[in-house]
Amino acid sequence: MRWTPAQAIRSGITRIHRNKGFHIGSRGVSMYGEWLYFMTPDAYLICLNAKDGAVRWKVAVADSQRGYWTTMSPLIVSQPRF
Repeated sequence: MRWTPAQAIRSGITRIHRNKGFHIGSRGVSMYGEWLYFMTPDAYLICLNAKDGAVRWKVAVADSQRGYWTTMSPLIVSQPRF
């Protein structure tokens, strides 16, 4: 894998807003196929191509300016079958 968390910060994938979650950091990443998923301390869920680090998508899951943060590793669940 060529991508590192420090590259996310340097390349602007994630903006950095200091909040109470920064002392915890990230608890890991998840992979599904060739995609890498991770949560940022400023409450974004980001999906990258694991081979080259290209951003597939980035979505805010909470408002870090209001005191929310994320530290968990995303849980990947297959599609439910009804």
